[in-house]
Amino acid sequence: MSAPINRKHAADAIQCQNACNPCGVMHSALAIACEVSREHGTDAVNNYPPYRLMLSKLAELAHLATSFGDYERDYLACVDARDAVGEA
Repeated sequence: MSAPINRKHAADAIQCQNACNPCGVMHSALAIACEVSREHGTDAVNNYPPYRLMLSKLAELAHLATSFGDYERDYLACVDARDAVGEA
C-alpha cells in the first residue's frame, strides 16, 4: 500500500537535505512516520518517499557504509560492544 505524498512532508524532506545535525532530521522523520502509519499503515511508511529521503540523509550524516564489508565491520563492532563483559 502506498500513501499519497503530503506536500508539507515533501518540503520538509527536501529541506532536510541541507541538514548537518541528525536530531532535527530524526524528529521530523519520526513525526512523518507516525502520521503516515496512523493513516495508511506500516507498509506505507516503509515506501513513503519523504520518509525514505530523510532516512537517506540520516545515513549520509552517519557516514554509513555502502558496501557489505563496511556494514559487516560496523555490525560486528556493535555486537562486540553489546556483548562486552562488565561494561554498561
